[in-house]
Order: sequence, then C-alpha cells, then structure tokens
Amino acid sequence: MRFDEEPVSVMVNVSSVYIPYSGVGKQAVAQEDEIVEEIKLAVQDAGRKLQRFLSGERHRSVQESGYKTIMRYVSQLSSDLEEITGKKKAETEKELRSLIEKKYKSLFKTEEEGPAETVEEEAEAEE
Repeated sequence: MRFDEEPVSVMVNVSSVYIPYSGVGKQAVAQEDEIVEEIKLAVQDAGRKLQRFLSGERHRSVQESGYKTIMRYVSQLSSDLEEITGKKKAETEKELRSLIEKKYKSLFKTEEEGPAETVEEEAEAEE
C-alpha cells in the first residue's frame, strides 16, 4: 500500500483560553502563523509515530512468516539429522524447536507484558 499517495483527513482540536476565530459564527479558527505552525508540528509528530508503528508491524509480519517457514521443516530436518548424527529424532526435534522459539521469542510476548516503552516514557526521553 502506498500511503504517500492516499488521501487523508485530519481533525484538529484547538484548546486555549483565547482562540482567534475568523468570523463571528465561530465556525473556523483564524489562520495565524503560530496556530498553523503548531498544527503542522502536531501532524508531523503523529505521522512519525504512525510510521514507527507501521514499520514495527511490517517487521513483525516478516518475522512471523520466517518463523512459520522454519517450523514447517523442523520435522524433516530432525529426521535428516537423525540419519547423520545417530541422535534420536524426538530429542533433536525438541532441541530444534527450543532453539527456534528462543530466536523468535519476541513473537510470543503476551499482551500483558506490553511494549518495552510506553508513550509517556518516549516523551520523557525526547525531552
């Protein structure tokens, strides 16, 4: 999907003690440079966070695909290793599965563990 070519609608909530409106009906906020700049910065920040999220999802999808592909061949590989090494197939298969799950352990995080950093921690780190 090409996100840079897709149409986007952005809703902005302006909160302040003094809000300069463009007309008497309070239908629209006046286009003052300071307000426009703050809205621009907020949209850019939201875009960066969205990009980081989408990149993480894409990476996770690639990792998951690799994990599934490898796990598909564990049984065959353990059979072949049994012939080569003389070690029992069940033991080899168990070790291979353990090794693969260790490598891809980030895929098995539970939702309770949550992300490594919260949004608040990220904001503090930026300051």
